[in-house]
Amino acid sequence: MVVGKETWFSNYSRCPRCRHKTLRTTETVLRRATGTEEIHEACEFCGYERTSVEIIPMLSDSSDRDWDRDSRSSGGSSSGGGASGRW
Repeated sequence: MVVGKETWFSNYSRCPRCRHKTLRTTETVLRRATGTEEIHEACEFCGYERTSVEIIPMLSDSSDRDWDRDSRSSGGSSSGGGASGRW
């Protein structure tokens, strides 16, 4: 049996049923294109479980283009330079 202990940083949160800090939450992206994820909560003390599907925020098209432009410009390809072949 898991018993919740009050700590500042923990992988557990407080269970809405038994109030122990033994609730573990798992998030799984279902469909990236539609922006949905499944959230599963399970209490390791009292057995409480809940699963829900939520919509997650999507990046706007302009954000995607800005990232793509920035990644191309910082990737760096060189033209010229290097050894000239004359020794």
